[in-house]
Amino acid sequence: MGATNFENVVELSRFAKDADSAFMIERNLHSSAEGYSGTIREKCNFIMVSTPKLPTVESARRLAASLTEYSKFDKYGPAGCIAYRRKGGRKIAGWVFFGIAAC
Repeated sequence: MGATNFENVVELSRFAKDADSAFMIERNLHSSAEGYSGTIREKCNFIMVSTPKLPTVESARRLAASLTEYSKFDKYGPAGCIAYRRKGGRKIAGWVFFGIAAC
């Protein structure tokens, strides 16, 4: 079995009020995929990546790509999650979920 990188951006909404609900919503969107789909569906949980200052979505995506490439993420381990803000904003606007999933 192989593995592939995935990245999902989830905006804050009335349904995705926090990282936990955003994760479950995004995971359920991929629920029709059978096992070893190479998507966030393969993940049961996530770990939050702390940053000194909330990044913009573009910066969060670059950080996610870098962490996926240079860290020891496991295809069977948890996904990563980075909260992001809108440009000029200070509050959380959404989350970037990322990692490596079995396919």
